Amino acid sequence: MLRRSLVTLIACTTSLVVAAPVPPEDNGTRLARAYGAWVSPQRDCEFTLKNSELRIRLPAVDRVLGSGREGVSDEAPRVLREVEGNFVAVVRVSVPAPEREPEGSGPYRSGGLMAVGTEGPFVVVRRCVGSVNGNRNAVWSRVSGSESVDRIQRLRMPDDAGFLRLSRAGQNVVAGWSRDGKAWKDFGPAEVPWGTKVRIGVVAENCLGTASEITFSEYRVSLLGK
Repeated sequence: MLRRSLVTLIACTTSLVVAAPVPPEDNGTRLARAYGAWVSPQRDCEFTLKNSELRIRLPAVDRVLGSGREGVSDEAPRVLREVEGNFVAVVRVSVPAPEREPEGSGPYRSGGLMAVGTEGPFVVVRRCVGSVNGNRNAVWSRVSGSESVDRIQRLRMPDDAGFLRLSRAGQNVVAGWSRDGKAWKDFGPAEVPWGTKVRIGVVAENCLGTASEITFSEYRVSLLGK
């Protein structure tokens, strides 16, 4: 009887060790699972992830995607993950209006949705406030390359938040936007020389001369096969 009780006690002890609690995820692990890998070229931008809402805080210095502004390199913070084949990606982005009227040539802040191939151009669609081609509120789509293609839609009714979408079908990508995530307005398709694998995710920009915080939520990527 004593021997049987000792065996039972050992078995129970072993079970308790196996059932030890899993350590909680840190912010970086949760971010990678929800959005992808974090990239901040100058390491001076901050991210905060709460549930599925991502906030990116940018300093009061120029941080833009690509080299569209004179003297500014590609230093926008972004979060990307690799996907394969066709996809539809959607995100809700909130971009606060400037505290004062922007000065200078084309200062703005933005939150965007982007995709980039292992080789070849990137495609981005972004919600901008500030001054973009003379517009204080706009959706700006760009296909980079030796000759970048920019398409801008003015927003007549300024909202601080809205939805952005990128859809890929083979070598064609369509950028679009929506106020409510239901009724969409698309730009025309862009042809891109991508392979099957691309990186996709969100990007934040700021060249207003003041610190900015961009908020992303309701992010989802649907894979549609090759």
